[in-house]
This record gives sequence, C-alpha cells and structure tokens, in this order.
Amino acid sequence: MRFITGLLCFLLSLLSSTYAVDYPSVALIYSEPPEEVLYLYDWIIVDPDVFPMEKLREKFYIKKHGRLLAYISIGEAEPYRKEFKEVKREWILKENKTWKTFILDLRKKECFQFILERLIKLAKEGYDGFFLDTLDSYQTALPEKEWTFYENAEVEIIKELRRRFPNKIIVVNRAFRIFDSIKKDINGFLVESLFFGLDEKLNYVKMPESHTKHMLKLLKKVQSAKVPVIVVDYLPPQKREEAKRLARKILKLGFIPWVSDKYLETVGEGVYSLIPRKILLIFDPTLNKEDPDIHRIVQPVLEWLGFVPTLVPINALPEGFLADRVRGIVVWNIKEGNNKQKIISWLKDKISQGIKVFLMDGSIFTKEQLKELGIKVFANEKPEELPKIVYTAKTFGYEIKAVPMFSNKFIKPIRGKPLIILKNSAGQEFIPVAITPWGGYAYQSYLTKSVFNDSLWVFD
Repeated sequence: MRFITGLLCFLLSLLSSTYAVDYPSVALIYSEPPEEVLYLYDWIIVDPDVFPMEKLREKFYIKKHGRLLAYISIGEAEPYRKEFKEVKREWILKENKTWKTFILDLRKKECFQFILERLIKLAKEGYDGFFLDTLDSYQTALPEKEWTFYENAEVEIIKELRRRFPNKIIVVNRAFRIFDSIKKDINGFLVESLFFGLDEKLNYVKMPESHTKHMLKLLKKVQSAKVPVIVVDYLPPQKREEAKRLARKILKLGFIPWVSDKYLETVGEGVYSLIPRKILLIFDPTLNKEDPDIHRIVQPVLEWLGFVPTLVPINALPEGFLADRVRGIVVWNIKEGNNKQKIISWLKDKISQGIKVFLMDGSIFTKEQLKELGIKVFANEKPEELPKIVYTAKTFGYEIKAVPMFSNKFIKPIRGKPLIILKNSAGQEFIPVAITPWGGYAYQSYLTKSVFNDSLWVFD
C-alpha cells in the first residue's frame, strides 16, 4: 500500500511540475487528514485538538511523512477549546461574532505568557512547527493609534518562539504590518481569500477585483523577500473542478495554493490534486458477521486494482461530505426489515457529491426506492418462460457463463449502458447489469455464482 501511494505521489508531482514553485507543498486540514495527505504534502497544518501527535504515532507503519504544523489562534480565544477556561475576562477586547470567538489583548503580560506557554507545549508534543492565526484581529477591536503597541507584542512572541525553537517551522497569517520585523524569523506567509472567500455570514463569495489587486500588490513585497506565500481560497466542497482550476491559477502566480471549504475540513486542492482510492463496502453485520460476502468476494478484487476497500456496517454510515476522500461505494446483502429507505437517501446524498455507487444486488430494494436512483422495475409478462440473452459485453463469461434465470420482475435503467440484455417473447427487455451516470447496479446472480462453495465471477 505504501508503494502504491508513493508511486501516485511521484506521478502527481510530475503532473504538477509545469507550474512548480521552489517552495514546499502545503495542506490545511482541520478534520483528521487521510493518510494519503500525510505522504503527499511537505507541510500539513492540522488542528492539534483533532489530530494530536498520538494519532500519528499510532500509525507506526508511516515511516516518512510531511512535517506537521499545529494551528494556534494567537489573537483570539476559542470557547470550544479546553484552554479557554484559563482565559481571564480582562484579557478580552471584543467578541468576534462571525466565528463566535473572543479577541485577546496580547499587550497584557499574563495573556502574552498564556499564548507562549501554549506554543511551548505544542513544540514539546512533537509538532514540527506552528501556524499562527488571527494576527490581524486586533484591528477590529482597537483604535488605529494603539495598533503599534499591539504589533510590538506580536513581534516579540514570534521572535521568542524562533529563539526557543530555531528549527521549527513558523507560518503567519496576514501579518502584513509586522512583516518587515519578522521576515527573517518566519518560514511562510499565509493569506486568505485572494479570489474567493467568505462574507460576514460565512457565505462563499467572489472577492471584488479591487481587493484582489490590492492583495497582489502586498504579496509582491513578501515574494521579493523570498518568503514562501501560501494562498488559501474558499469554495463549496462540491465544486471540485472549479477548485482545481483555481489552484492552478494561484500556482501560476508563484504562490502555494490551497482551495478548500470554509471550515477547512475537506481535502482541498493544492500543489497536488489527491485522487481518492477508498471504496466503502456497505454490509449488514447480521448476515455472515464473521466473513461477509462483500469482504470475501469483492474486497480482494478492489485491492488488486489498487483501491483501499473499507468495510462499513449499515448501522454506522458516515455522514457529511466524503467525496474528498472516498472514490466509490459498493452495497451488497442487506437483511429484510432494515431501514432501506434511509440507505437509499444516504446513497443519493453521496451520489450528489460525485461519489460513484454500485449496487451488487438491486433486488434488495423496492420498486419505489430503485426509481429514486433512476432504475425502472416492471412486471415480467412471461414469468413462466426463461428470457433469452440477446447481448452481453465482452467482459461477461469471465469465470463462468451467464445463465438466464426465471423472474417475475424485470429491471432496466432509465439512463445507462447495459452490460447484458435479455428479452422475453413479449419483447420486454431485462437489463440485470448496467453502468449508470451515478455508478451502476446488478442482479447478483448475473454478476457472481456460487459453485461447490466457490464464488465465481460472471463479469470480469
């Protein structure tokens, strides 16, 4: 598995070399990053509360990985973090209502020490560096005449951090006003929302052209100092292709791109475009609990093809956006009585994200449920006769030939490519295996067959 991942990373680096910059590739993921990201990127900025170093140590088989940078908010306190109980009321300047956080006064000695101790703790935990965020929040809480005094405190904490940890990576966010004072102490300079960002209600918006031009002017100064510039833009996670184009655009400007969702929870588009290889195998744990068919028959095939099959019981279907880390979903064998409508609704949601779905046995769902997926179920007018095979794709007859079966009901896709077609004497078409725009389906008996306790593939 490590070899395949490494090979993919090498190929991706070749594909990206057209617009390559002489700086590290960077990813920002505040959910738990998939393992491929740890191999692929040079610097991975993570939320230490979500991905503590212990989790990386648990992955003992990962010998080589990118350098992990811990996110920390320098200028604001976040109520959901355990350290928030230590924040004193007199340190708070103002509430940031957009993010429901509180802007801190670094000029106060105790507050300064509180932030410094958090940084020291993260360094001791083993992180390779820090991403210092909210360095410009004070500008919304203080009159401009007081900004310089606040900025002096920021410069002091960055220099102290560099003095204590000369080999740690330090990346700062939007620290334009103090850049000249810290440019020799930092390893990267990050800005958000160059082309696409968020409004005060956290809606995705295209930034005004005047804003983009102003930012580009400021960033030229950073570039001239030979400090790597990381640009983070925001798009809905469903807009994967647009995100890829935007990342390429940012890369052409000589910046390190990262285009992701507003909460930085999905795998975004950066210097590289991660191709997901995980396939979710949905199974019913009440059937063949020790050795489910989908594990025994389907999983080896997917592994041979280079995918990463992952068994998921129907009572633990993962919610949220998955298309950044899941390539496909396979469903097989679900016991009667289970909430199949819930499964159909879940599958439709994942299909809308762009994930391909394959039903190994379409007969487990009702006529109405299959209709939701664009599959037509209708009565066979000649149930007493065997339908005739009139077409098969070249991939049929792999380990055993397809054999017609008696059936009271026929099935066909409203839109799709048939892989086998049968007809009865009434002229009705039966399409038990087909590729559809969202994936595909099969009647299991036309896909695999059990012969003397062996499972053979009808379809290659």
